[in-house]
Amino acid sequence: MLGIRSALDLLIEPGAVFEIRAITDSGISSGYYDNPEKAEADVLILDADRTTTGIYVTLNPVNPDLLARRANRIKTRLSKKDATTADLDIVRRRWFPIDIDPVRPSGVSSSEEEHQNALDKAESIKAYLSELGWSEPISADSGNGAHLLYLIDTPNDEQSRDLVKDALNTLSVLFSDSKCVVDTANFNASRIWKLYGTTSRKGDNTPTRSHRRAAVTETPPEICAVTGEQIRSLASLLPKDEPVKQTRKRTGQPIDLGTWLDSHGLGYEQKPYADGTIFILDECPFSSAHKDGAFAIQFASGGIFAGCHHNSCGSGSQRWQELREIYDGVKCPPPGTARKDYNKKSDKKAILESARATPTDAERHIKSEALRILSEEDPARFFLDTFAEEHIGDQIVAQCFMMSFASRSAVNSVGLHVSISGESGKGKSHAMSTMSALLPPDLASTNRMSDKALFYKTDLKAGSAICLDDQGLSEQMQEILKGVTTSFQKEFRYDTVNKDRAGMTLIIPERCVWWVAKVEGVGDDQVWNRMLSCWIDDSIEQDMRVMENALRNASSMPQHAAGDRERVLICREIWHLLKSVYVVIPFAERIRFSDTRNRRNVDMFLDLIHARAAMMQYQRSTIEQAGYLCVAATVDDFQYAAELYSILTGETGGQLTKMTRKEAEMVSHIVHLNQSEFLVTDLQKVSGLTNSVINKMLQGYQSKGNIYSGLLEKCPALSYCDKTHTTGDEIEKTSRRARAYQWDMQAYRKWAGAGTVWLEEDTTHDHERHSGNERKLAEISATNQRENMAPSTESEAIEEDKNLVAENREIIRGEKLRSPDHTKPVTEIQNSAPREITPSKPPQKTRSSDSDILQDAACSAPNSDPSARSQDSAIKDPPPSDAEVRKREPFDVDPDDYKKLEVPLRGPCDRCNSRYVEYIERLTPGRMARKNEPSRRICKKCFKAAKNRKAKSFRVLPGSLNVAGMRRIYVDVGRCSVCNTEKAVWKDPENQISVCESCYANAGGGSVREESA
Repeated sequence: MLGIRSALDLLIEPGAVFEIRAITDSGISSGYYDNPEKAEADVLILDADRTTTGIYVTLNPVNPDLLARRANRIKTRLSKKDATTADLDIVRRRWFPIDIDPVRPSGVSSSEEEHQNALDKAESIKAYLSELGWSEPISADSGNGAHLLYLIDTPNDEQSRDLVKDALNTLSVLFSDSKCVVDTANFNASRIWKLYGTTSRKGDNTPTRSHRRAAVTETPPEICAVTGEQIRSLASLLPKDEPVKQTRKRTGQPIDLGTWLDSHGLGYEQKPYADGTIFILDECPFSSAHKDGAFAIQFASGGIFAGCHHNSCGSGSQRWQELREIYDGVKCPPPGTARKDYNKKSDKKAILESARATPTDAERHIKSEALRILSEEDPARFFLDTFAEEHIGDQIVAQCFMMSFASRSAVNSVGLHVSISGESGKGKSHAMSTMSALLPPDLASTNRMSDKALFYKTDLKAGSAICLDDQGLSEQMQEILKGVTTSFQKEFRYDTVNKDRAGMTLIIPERCVWWVAKVEGVGDDQVWNRMLSCWIDDSIEQDMRVMENALRNASSMPQHAAGDRERVLICREIWHLLKSVYVVIPFAERIRFSDTRNRRNVDMFLDLIHARAAMMQYQRSTIEQAGYLCVAATVDDFQYAAELYSILTGETGGQLTKMTRKEAEMVSHIVHLNQSEFLVTDLQKVSGLTNSVINKMLQGYQSKGNIYSGLLEKCPALSYCDKTHTTGDEIEKTSRRARAYQWDMQAYRKWAGAGTVWLEEDTTHDHERHSGNERKLAEISATNQRENMAPSTESEAIEEDKNLVAENREIIRGEKLRSPDHTKPVTEIQNSAPREITPSKPPQKTRSSDSDILQDAACSAPNSDPSARSQDSAIKDPPPSDAEVRKREPFDVDPDDYKKLEVPLRGPCDRCNSRYVEYIERLTPGRMARKNEPSRRICKKCFKAAKNRKAKSFRVLPGSLNVAGMRRIYVDVGRCSVCNTEKAVWKDPENQISVCESCYANAGGGSVREESA
């Protein structure tokens, strides 16, 4: 945190004259300075006085002649004759000041919540101005609110004053709300500004509204000036005059904008503007790339202007007609249909249905091919091959998308959702759009959307894929995603009110899957834990393959006509033909996981099996039970799922670790260093990355209001402490403080190998099995055969489809393909796992009746192949479980041996197992003696308890302290002179002894309550 002198050096140009002004209970104090060192000394005296409520400085350079008023000195209690700086005394404008104040009662300090609201609002404004091309500002905490300072260089004239005023008014309209306001009074050139490093004292210092010290929170490496044109663009963003009126039909009624917004479920905040009203929309209806920025204005005459202030979204241009088209549903009619007829809602359905033609030969061919692939081939392989024709590489990403969409077909699935991350420009968007093109168009929602748009999307069908490409997940969107994924098989209901304030229930259909593509991942751990986490391939080899393919395509003639290719149409038809089935996993009780910390991973792995079995339903026998069409999964399905799960927890995904690819590469560099302790400079040498990038990876960072955790939080093998690092020889030796990171290889091996999935050996025989799922399926299958029960409706549909295949393709009904690649068991997750799962087509074999096949799948699937069984049984040493992790012995805490972390980390505490830790052990002799253990980390509660114990352990001899002569102090003078543990709050001016509250009480000084009384 910058001190007073550093703050003056940051704000004031060298040699410039500035005014220091303080507000005290007794009046105004003021002085002019060109000597920052003298100014700092005088300010410290003012700040130590508890009657000083605030100390300020002029931001812009002052006329040098004013130094003669009070040259490098403070005069207290100014009279009316004593002048201060006026607007005409400013030489030029140097700063564009933005002050965000939390809404609160006047005359009091802000609460913690109000204070945080202002800091968050400042981040939103900063992000918006950065999008407009503004340079990075100085970010600061004013003590009660937040500050942003942008460097400018404009003359001090009326034009500049009006420009700054209009720009601040625009920011106020866009960002001021019921919690925080942007101060629009800071347009005058002589405006004084809170001096950082001093204390803000509004009202009394209470526990809920405490006094805080103003401070600079972030300074850019290089402070660049904002141009006058950029300020002018911001100032002119909102229209001051009513737009040109559009010709309205005589029968039309004027639109009440507030009512129209309510009727379409668009949330807003209403404010007066010009001679009308402005509505700041909660979410942008034009783009899902951002949430804020959209607005609509209705002038007094009824004219309406709507737009979005983001550059990528119109930059404030008129978009009212587009907004009406989005929500009023004005669309183009089919060919040959008059628009006036089509716009009649009652006639739309009839016109569309009449326009549909009977199935063509081409459509029948597409269905026949789709059925053939479902019955004979591996449909997953067909999807991946089709995907590869449009997108180079990233087969694992494609598999995740495919298995996610297939999970809709299993009625006992909890749903598979996908999160892909990777560097910008590496193909995330293209991979998602390529796979979504293989889905039925009515089941792929690829448009950007606002948070609540799904509730009002009338064409959203059950089982749709909701694709969010590089769209920031707001808190509201994250909550919706959590709710929808939790109730996957049921409708997600949302209670709200309509424009008449009457209750209404909105619905998101069931079985919708979510695909999210972002550079940093989804951010929120609760959302991330619900998704398959995979990485886009951003390797140099992949870059070369993509480039070669682009050059090859550029030099080739077109291979097919415009429109969807035949393979794409077949893929879409396959999804239509898949029925909803209940997938039973007969061997589920033999599946073992080495890591069960995230319980959702177990459900996701089972859903991978469900999805694989559902895709292979045309090659499996089915029976009906309790109204469900049941399919039995096989070991093939387990092995396919386990292989994909293994890769997702290894080289192409962070399913367990939640790491991005860049973070995984950084861990690899740390491993190859083979050092128990290292510095950032060591990682720079092996990785080639900058110091800033490495620090972000290790410690995490905050971007646009979202907090992204780093490796210190994700990886339990990594810790750190501050130490002195010495370089050079005896003649030229350099010592500096640096952060030293500790690496525990043993903890890493356990953490990195925690993703094992295997099948336990089946030691029972068919006649010894208990009446579980396996026996139940066998009994149902045998009963169906004995009683010659009629097949279910869904079974009949599948059999009819198979007959169609036989008629059109002359294939043998009931033939089944099995993949030899799926006969090998999967043991544990290795980083060398293959990038693709590519089962080949084996020789066909004839199967027996449906009931026999189902009985075989239910009872004998886990051991139908002797070689597979023997290989399963060979897996006898799975990695240790969580219960086998070594527990630490109880230990005493010396608070001097611990250092506070910059941000709290996820625990547990090594002493009490609390969820979060805030202190880490220093590199003490005791720590160095424990060579095989990482640095201990403890929670705030344990640290405070240790400090209290140590403070109470000191006893003050009677008469050794002049308790009667001590006075309470409110400035930081260091630790207690007696115990050297707690902060000193009492001081004996005569003997220059400072003590803490505990030592003061031990010496007979009483408690705080007694002193107050």
